Amino acid sequence: MGKARPGPPDDSNVGKRRRQQSAENSEGDEDTLLKQNPFASLVTNPQDQSNCSTVNLSDGSGRKKQPPLVVKNVNFSTLSTGIAECGVNPVYKLTRFGIKVLCNSSQEFNQVQDHLKMCSYEYYTHDKPGERPYRVIIRGLPLAEPGILQSQLESEYGLEAQAVHVIRRKEESEPFYLVHFLKGSTTLKKLREIKHIGSIIVQWQAYRNNRADVTQCLNCLHHGHGTRNCHLKSRCNHCGDAHTSDQCPKKSESTKHCANCDGAHSATDPSVQNTYGLDSKRQNQINRGGSPPIKGQQHQL
Repeated sequence: MGKARPGPPDDSNVGKRRRQQSAENSEGDEDTLLKQNPFASLVTNPQDQSNCSTVNLSDGSGRKKQPPLVVKNVNFSTLSTGIAECGVNPVYKLTRFGIKVLCNSSQEFNQVQDHLKMCSYEYYTHDKPGERPYRVIIRGLPLAEPGILQSQLESEYGLEAQAVHVIRRKEESEPFYLVHFLKGSTTLKKLREIKHIGSIIVQWQAYRNNRADVTQCLNCLHHGHGTRNCHLKSRCNHCGDAHTSDQCPKKSESTKHCANCDGAHSATDPSVQNTYGLDSKRQNQINRGGSPPIKGQQHQL
């Protein structure tokens, strides 16, 4: 009789050997990949909490995104050379509004701003992170120079106001004062303990900006930044010339001249701004997920 032929191999044993070989190959591939991976040192066993460490993405300087400094009416070469001599290396962006200077830290921001002030350059910026002032409203006082009220608050009540502005609104017959304090320096409860300033009874109220439009500077009359951070030349809201509105020699004249578009209206006239369809453009931009256009963009900036 001939020899019996060997039967077919056991499928269970073949599958076992293949799985074992695949596991060995995968372990080798994993070791190779980890050796080639520059971030392999960050891989830790999630169960080994004793060896885990938190990866800190901060540079330790408390760096936060700084607001831009927008410089106008100066040559880029002159500006960048002067800033470089201060030991600062910011990023620049040329825009139709001016030269935008983007700093990497709060220290760089302060250095650049000091340089701009020293050179008397025209520029504007915005509040730094965490430095937005605490704003309150004072009602009941007669119209006077804001500086007088600011000095009175400090001398009589020990309140150091950063700024004081007179606010006039068409829907209100009497003006009121908007006062800026350093954030955390006082509270509305403490302020309301002051029942009168001088011999006049006053009311203290929290400031709530319920206006839907974009901020307009009352110094240069442009849109997109506030008065407090504006270092551009003053422009008159009545005649459009290069002086403050309070110093206008043409106040008695009924004809007004817009400092932005040369129209026969004031630069802050909301009815004229609405005719440009700026509110709908702003909302459409927001709906598309982008940043809203600066209100007044059809004016000359």
